[in-house]
Amino acid sequence: MVTKLGIPAGVIINRSDIGDGEVEAYCFKNNLPVVQKIPWNLEAARYYARGEPAVKHLPEWKILFKELHENIIDVWEGAARKVKKITVISGKGGTGKTSLVGCFASLAGDKAVLVDGDVDAANLSLITRPELLEEHEFWASKVAEINLEACDDCGLCLELCRFDAISGGNAVDPVACEGCGFCYHTCPYGAITMNDRLSGKWFVSQTPYGSLVHARLGIAEENSGKLVTTIRNKGEELAESEKKDYLIIDGPPGIGCPVIAALSGVDAALIVTEPTVSGIHDLERVLAVCRHFGVEASVCINRHDLGEEQSRTIEEYCLRENVPLAGKIPFDQAFVRSMIEGVPVVDYVDGMLEEKINEVWNTMNCL
Repeated sequence: MVTKLGIPAGVIINRSDIGDGEVEAYCFKNNLPVVQKIPWNLEAARYYARGEPAVKHLPEWKILFKELHENIIDVWEGAARKVKKITVISGKGGTGKTSLVGCFASLAGDKAVLVDGDVDAANLSLITRPELLEEHEFWASKVAEINLEACDDCGLCLELCRFDAISGGNAVDPVACEGCGFCYHTCPYGAITMNDRLSGKWFVSQTPYGSLVHARLGIAEENSGKLVTTIRNKGEELAESEKKDYLIIDGPPGIGCPVIAALSGVDAALIVTEPTVSGIHDLERVLAVCRHFGVEASVCINRHDLGEEQSRTIEEYCLRENVPLAGKIPFDQAFVRSMIEGVPVVDYVDGMLEEKINEVWNTMNCL
């Protein structure tokens, strides 16, 4: 009933030490928090029979019900609070989205968890000064290995491999091997195995602006979308546990699988573009991806004063497509100087540039 009505709910299990654990298992399965477990207590039952609150006579029950009160408050606050998920993307690289994410991290005022979703070329750490807390391995690919003792040197794998990953000496080039497993399935002697390959690493760091989850994909490795999903899930977990207001994701450029992993299911997307022919073309493509996944998007024109005519074209396109224009940021060498200093540009300068970036941030907050 409460699920149908959309009411946040928690469960108290009374006489919890008598049952078989099935109630708690049911709660876990249905994502219902158990806010307190109250054990059987004969003295409490006797006080109840006399019409007296047990907490007046049993100190341990007073502690128990104080915890219950606090747990109920936590459930209510958790249901009332919603982490706003914002992904900053661009149709092409070099538009300045990472610089903007760094600024948003500063403007959020320690109320955000950051995720650097550009795992192929992660660089949000350059302006957030992270201190490493955790390091994890990312295993997501396979590589073929030939057992030379079992191999009959028939040459079938050499002939069938479309990636030229197997040489004449039956050695596998781990960079060229795509892990498709075709050689494994066709080898008549069962001499080939597919082994897990370390594809990269992902990290949790602490910055002056909050937690940062970032990653480094190995050279020529696949599954960047899966790695983005991994670090994004960790970012969401941290945002919930740390009770932050925002999850800010620095998305990868383009429209491929990693972009989809960074974009799907977020509350809002900011598309950063530039006043060039390629900028407009790629803006159209990435906006189509946002619309496909039902993500509300707005547009920021970076370095707008370098091409006034192209900027006007982008503004007209946004108006025609009913896409909010979050703001226009002028070209300023302060972006480069702040990156050299390793800080977001809003921490490096004030004045008009800071005001323009603030406008974009405030617009994203209103979406």
